[in-house]
Amino acid sequence: MRDDRKCTAIQLRLKGYSIKSIAKKIGAAQSSVSIWTRAVQLTPKQMERLRTNMHSPKSIEKRRQSRLKSEAIKRAVIVDCAKAEIESLSKRELWLIGIALYWGEGAKLEVQFNFLMATQGLLSSS
Repeated sequence: MRDDRKCTAIQLRLKGYSIKSIAKKIGAAQSSVSIWTRAVQLTPKQMERLRTNMHSPKSIEKRRQSRLKSEAIKRAVIVDCAKAEIESLSKRELWLIGIALYWGEGAKLEVQFNFLMATQGLLSSS
């Protein structure tokens, strides 16, 4: 079975297919396809076609959407862990957090907080 897939991968690569498309087509890992087809030399025309496809607006948008989805998943995991760790906050604790954010003079974007400058008195524990 593996030898059949290897031969098919080499034939497809000779036709100018990308490693990723070959891997999908034959159901193998991209790393395996890369190793199997390492000796195949693409023509300049085939290389240009692969480069053009890689930089097409459709491909760029697909990579962007994939990255955004991955970041959203990571962010959700962090938020869920923080919620589990914090459990609940009292009204006083929420008030103190709000005051700290107000005095922090920083950027408050989505779920990130960047403190640029803090009042000296706020940070002292007297």
